[in-house]
Amino acid sequence: MLRSTPPIATWFLNLFGAIPENESAIGDLVEQYQRGKQTVWYWRQVLAIVYGGLYREFRTHKRQFIAALIRTWCVWGGLQSMSALLLMRGG
Repeated sequence: MLRSTPPIATWFLNLFGAIPENESAIGDLVEQYQRGKQTVWYWRQVLAIVYGGLYREFRTHKRQFIAALIRTWCVWGGLQSMSALLLMRGG
């Protein structure tokens, strides 16, 4: 019977690393895990694929990447401020 891959790592990989260029690497990754590689090894490979893709995106689309990062930080900061205000009102 084949071992199923760690569900959270696989979800993360499918969400952020599933691009056509990574299909064969992902297939090899799953196959190696099913042959007995450790869960920690699987997570390291998933993170390498995802962050490698982020690095490629950054190198090819620097301005768009930085703009998206700034927007994300602004949204996160706004949500943090709103939650702090709600907690102060409720507490």
